[in-house]
Amino acid sequence: MPSNLHIWWSRTPLAVERSILFESLVDDPAEHPELFPEKVQQRDERDRLLQMAGKLSEVESMGDQDLLEKARREIQRNVVGKTPLVYDPFAGSGTTPVEAHRLGLKTSSSDLNAVSTMITTLVSDIPSRFSNTVPVHPKEETTLPITLSYAAGIAEDIHYYGEKVEKEAYRQIGSLYPKIIHPMDGKELEVSAWIWARTVKCPNPTCDCNIPLSSSYDLAKKKGSEAWVEPVIENGSVRFCLHRKPHIEGKGKPKVARTAVFKCPVCGQITTDSYVKECGINHKISSQLIAVVADDEKKRLYLEVTPEQKSAADVKAPEKVPHGQLPAFARRFSPPSFGLTDYADLFTNRQLKFLTTMLDIAKELQPEIEKQAVKRGYEDDGISFRDGGHGALAYAEAIRIGLVVTISKLLDRCSNLCSWDSSGGGSVRNVFSRAAMPMIWDFAEPNPFNGASGSFSNTLERTCTAIAALPAGIEGNTIVADAAAPNDIRDALISTELPYYDRAAYQELSDFFYVWMKYGLEDLYPNYFSAQLTSKAEDLTAFPYRYDGDRKQADAIYDEKLKAVFKNLYESASDEYPSTVGFIYKVSTSSEDDLDEWEAFVTTVCNAGFSVTGSWPLGRKYESSIALAESRGIPVTVVLRKKDASAPQITRRTFVAEVKREIPVILSELSREVNVMDLRPSVIGRALNIYTRNKQVLNADGSCMKPYEASRIIEQEIDTLIHTYYEKSNQGCK
Repeated sequence: MPSNLHIWWSRTPLAVERSILFESLVDDPAEHPELFPEKVQQRDERDRLLQMAGKLSEVESMGDQDLLEKARREIQRNVVGKTPLVYDPFAGSGTTPVEAHRLGLKTSSSDLNAVSTMITTLVSDIPSRFSNTVPVHPKEETTLPITLSYAAGIAEDIHYYGEKVEKEAYRQIGSLYPKIIHPMDGKELEVSAWIWARTVKCPNPTCDCNIPLSSSYDLAKKKGSEAWVEPVIENGSVRFCLHRKPHIEGKGKPKVARTAVFKCPVCGQITTDSYVKECGINHKISSQLIAVVADDEKKRLYLEVTPEQKSAADVKAPEKVPHGQLPAFARRFSPPSFGLTDYADLFTNRQLKFLTTMLDIAKELQPEIEKQAVKRGYEDDGISFRDGGHGALAYAEAIRIGLVVTISKLLDRCSNLCSWDSSGGGSVRNVFSRAAMPMIWDFAEPNPFNGASGSFSNTLERTCTAIAALPAGIEGNTIVADAAAPNDIRDALISTELPYYDRAAYQELSDFFYVWMKYGLEDLYPNYFSAQLTSKAEDLTAFPYRYDGDRKQADAIYDEKLKAVFKNLYESASDEYPSTVGFIYKVSTSSEDDLDEWEAFVTTVCNAGFSVTGSWPLGRKYESSIALAESRGIPVTVVLRKKDASAPQITRRTFVAEVKREIPVILSELSREVNVMDLRPSVIGRALNIYTRNKQVLNADGSCMKPYEASRIIEQEIDTLIHTYYEKSNQGCK
């Protein structure tokens, strides 16, 4: 699935999107009295359809071909005229086109971000272009245990040529990854990871020690398999002695505060955070290898550093590596505060050598793949994949895209920002456990050639298995485009998820991958990768740091972009079918004309000409309390329709009366259908319909009630009623 193919920081769960698309295209039986004239018939048919939608929303239904075929037939039975195109202008990791294809629907997707676009190209466009193909590689047998149908043929080729890239890379640079000899039995073992600690010179002028900037000296805490290292002082310098036993209390706390404050193991001097930052800015932070992790069959071993291992890690950086400046956004990107200002700084020289070698080989392999494709009967037409080609060149480029995306995914576990998790038997953590890039002091460098987690072969296997399971053969087209710019999409079923205001800096986060995708694919997509880093100016987010810390300017620019996006969505949307838009619902705390992100969203939706008809919370982990969930914000899918031209005009008095009459009924109905934690975000959409179903709501002075005013009236009414439901549930509203 897309999550197995590459990391992305916001994605609608596949099963949720599958159900959303199905329900957007299948009518309620009450809409067809000619087919279901009796109430009981409508109820029975509604129950049948809801049961089908419920099954589609289960993760397991992804592979239930009988259910999917029934869903496709149901969709075709309900569509009026031509089946609409599914349009997603914020493609992310490609969830919408994947699930649309699973339901037999054509798609058009776009994203401002080239990384997102290449991920979606791999999960959507490539399977749609090359479905049910026979692998072109020369081996008789397959290298993946899969049935060759749908996208499995091209997945098999990506796997075969990925193995070939890895084999050639090992031939060229395998000497940089030597095995290690077990000191007890002399057995030669494969290294799975190297554990490093950054170091700085002790600030004590009488001490010549390099202080290990380690968060902990623990390597493994699993009972019976404990391991830790102890700094040993020899001639004023530090080496590490390994212990395979439970850690003695009080001996493993080199980091003595939350900030960069460490204790010198020689003289006891404590660094300050500012001193360590100054060392980093002046390029005076180094690193020291402190332990080696090896695997003896299924047993994990921790070994002391040998001269051979230390020498092998001492690698000169390649001449050509990707560069780019990290953002000056310390709250979410802390490495620049410590001198790691360039993306090349986030990798060891050995990792830089590995990554550039792999990407270079993938590029060099493309002509060979093209020749094999011609031998297998592909047309030698010279038309590239980006230009719509179906021949040998396009096929070879598709394989290369798959390889580059796989190598790019490996970056998440192939960086000096990967920490070591000692909580169990020990393992490598990935860089992006959340939508931020924290500074890591002691880092783990996995062996990319050993076949375990963090290796290329493991990543390749997961990628190709996921591709093989993707729906294929349904037309999909993905491009880099700004959702705020005019487009030619019309009469489409829109299903998308907007960036969440200031919760994830998608562009900045993706630059970590962008610089490497640019290195690997710039010749194939020069327009996508023309800039050194991703575009920030057009990004639909509101980060004040981009505007010298000016929150008002950030909000003003965000509002303008949001208006342009919804103007385009309105022009692209179908009159017949609803549009669904993912956003963060957060209970308003604003006052007067100071709108928060939810009120800005509601205002823009209404002013664009849409009516809100419903809202449903997306699949999520529940917070510890309702109050916490509502204050942080809850991801919801908001259901929109183009406003009826014959919509009435009502007075404020009438609107308030309808709010007080209808919201109690909505609350009562939904309280029987949803978890109490989901009650408010489920109610808000139907409640907003009370306002948005009207052409205008007139105040007593004849002015039009603004959307945010209506939203606040609705929120206040919900507030007066919903606490009763919270108290009954024992959840409370702490």
